[in-house]
Amino acid sequence: MPPQREAVAIKSLGEKQMKGKRQNIINKTIALLLAMQIFLIGLQAKVRIDQSNSSLEALIWITQQYISVLIKVRDLQEKKEKGNSQIIKETTGKDSFFKEKTKP
Repeated sequence: MPPQREAVAIKSLGEKQMKGKRQNIINKTIALLLAMQIFLIGLQAKVRIDQSNSSLEALIWITQQYISVLIKVRDLQEKKEKGNSQIIKETTGKDSFFKEKTKP
């Protein structure tokens, strides 16, 4: 029976590594898309200025657009931190590895 348990442990380790790689690819894709969105916002602001909108109007518009992107980034960061704390909780059996280390 021990060889079967070992095979299960190896399989679950491989699944975790694959999940981590997939999540890494997803995170990089999201970062690239957000960067492209910021670039396109800047490009559209330039077009607005070229179409004789005032610079101040374009600045206000671009600020509003950037705020929405920053909110998306913050939400993604919070999800990532929540996921990381869940992983720590699962592997250590504690709420937070770092909190336990800092307690006297």
